[in-house]
Amino acid sequence: MTTHNVASLKDCDIARDGRNVILNFNCSDQSDPLSLKLGTMELEKIAHELAFVIIRARAMSEVAKQGVVPFMRPRLSRADLTTDGLTVVVSFALPSGMVTHYGLESTDADSLARQIQDASEKSKKTSRPSQH
Repeated sequence: MTTHNVASLKDCDIARDGRNVILNFNCSDQSDPLSLKLGTMELEKIAHELAFVIIRARAMSEVAKQGVVPFMRPRLSRADLTTDGLTVVVSFALPSGMVTHYGLESTDADSLARQIQDASEKSKKTSRPSQH
């Protein structure tokens, strides 16, 4: 397996039908960009997995030793039902523009809603540090 030192995402090409994406990365160890062709569904799965990898890597870093809990803060969030009414879909839009959707059974959605409500109430009672 060849390893490249990726420096940044250079650009991307999206197929007209939206089924495939080509990601072009600048690499610090070669002059030509590294290109990856992925199906859109595979790309979405990888994006979710990368978020997990980032959180794990941060947890192992020096930052974690300072008591900082790494997390991603969505720009928008919402919940809705699938058209058949059987699954609750919770969606999160990240600042990058990526939107993730999670399907929950109604009992799991109820449990999550209670956890969110409890955490929100606790947060309201916690005094915030001065922003001055």
